[in-house]
Amino acid sequence: MNMLDRWRRSLGALAGGAVYDHKGGSSAGAAAYARQLERDRRDHKELTIPLQELPVTVVDLETTGFSPAKGDKILSIGAVRVEKGQRTSFYSPIFTENPPEPVLKLTGLTKQELIDAPPAAEVVKDFLSFSAESTLVAHHSAHEKAFLNHTLWKLYRMKLSRRIVDTRFAVLHIHELEHAVTLEEFCRYFDVVPEGRHHALLDAKAAADIWTEACSSCMQNGIYTLADMYKEAAAKT
Repeated sequence: MNMLDRWRRSLGALAGGAVYDHKGGSSAGAAAYARQLERDRRDHKELTIPLQELPVTVVDLETTGFSPAKGDKILSIGAVRVEKGQRTSFYSPIFTENPPEPVLKLTGLTKQELIDAPPAAEVVKDFLSFSAESTLVAHHSAHEKAFLNHTLWKLYRMKLSRRIVDTRFAVLHIHELEHAVTLEEFCRYFDVVPEGRHHALLDAKAAADIWTEACSSCMQNGIYTLADMYKEAAAKT
């Protein structure tokens, strides 16, 4: 490890939390682009757009653990953009030098795949570009939000300027899912057959299917926008 790498790591350690492995040159250009994408996103009026017209990007992360503040990191990002009835996909592992063996077994990622992967700064920038001008959605969104915000702060000294909507908000009107938690429970209710589990893109595809089916059910029950979803949530608490 050269002196510059040691300096970067020491800065990360002082700041606390995950320190991403360095690979490649400066990410100043990626940082400027990422900040601009989030600035451009702030004026988007997604709350009142009909759900069937709302562009969303459903995202899933595979991580080394559950706490970015304690040093856990993103290993891969998978996402499905749903817009005007069309779907496009994004997937990338993130360069990691020493991934935990139990996580490799769970996710199917390999050491070589992670060593050959692009650095976090480039993957996150590409994800922000892919998801630009869309609302982010995730199953158990607190996990994705915590890791994305922590990573953005570590890499670019910025945070997301947009919300991440949890899939649970789209099913609050469905009594049978009142106590459902896992992705499998949601899949069973909507007859979604996942292609696999604990792979960022495959989980994102399953969550995108759930979101689409749940939004159709919302509209049949008088819930037409995100604002209506939040009103439903407020009424349930």
